Amino acid sequence: MVSTPKFSAHVEHVELWGVKNELLDHLVDSLPPPSSPLLSRFTSLKLHEIEGLLVLPQGLLPHLTCLESLSIDRCKDFTTLSPAVIQHLTSLQRLELSSCPCLASWKGGYDHGGDEKKNKMTMMPMCALPCLHSLRFFNLPKLLHLPEWLRHSSNLQKLQMNDCVALKGLPEWLTKLAAVKSLEVNSCGDLSTRCRGQTALDWPYIAQIPNIEVDDRVIQKDGCYLGLDQGQGEGNSEDEDDDEEEEEEEESAQDKLANGFARLTCGLFRRCFLC
Repeated sequence: MVSTPKFSAHVEHVELWGVKNELLDHLVDSLPPPSSPLLSRFTSLKLHEIEGLLVLPQGLLPHLTCLESLSIDRCKDFTTLSPAVIQHLTSLQRLELSSCPCLASWKGGYDHGGDEKKNKMTMMPMCALPCLHSLRFFNLPKLLHLPEWLRHSSNLQKLQMNDCVALKGLPEWLTKLAAVKSLEVNSCGDLSTRCRGQTALDWPYIAQIPNIEVDDRVIQKDGCYLGLDQGQGEGNSEDEDDDEEEEEEEESAQDKLANGFARLTCGLFRRCFLC
């Protein structure tokens, strides 16, 4: 018997950890209509170790037009995040995908079960995430290339790729994302080599980015090219900034908890709503 979560007017963050995909389906069934004011405060969704999650359920993201942060972590069966799925996330600011060993494709549509015809109908719509400013990929060993929909995210400011060893190169259209201020490429095999300095193959696509770090070396800082020798040993600066940012986010989350922040944790963890 699966207990279906209920939403209150104060729910801002939902985190599912260590549960089966069936529970996520029940969560979708419990969501109020997309027009409901209950969803206007729902800004963060984190999915950790969801067993059997291949793609996101059809009915989930259309409800979450106010979602600002989406994180999918350690979902070993997760295979794709397509434009058809994320096109509804017009308020999304932060997207993080990490430790999903089967994620290799940005194609495919919603999970329509065995209905192949419906899946083909939702293959590749035009997609733009107008508010996206931070995109992070960690430990995605089968990921071959950046998503094509990223070229329309004109407000992207930070792009980070760690331990994505199958990535072979960066797209030329990256030069058109003028808002990007920071690029990190660490432990990405061939891609790291293609970004390592002014003579590297992909440098023409990233030279306009003010801050560039490759394999823990700062190659370019505040628009000033440092090269490999000058940048050696400085590669932890961005990591320190990230740590500070994460600490600030944790402190902010604690403040929200003290002031009426409501968080839902299902499965192995407790569930807590403040109404």
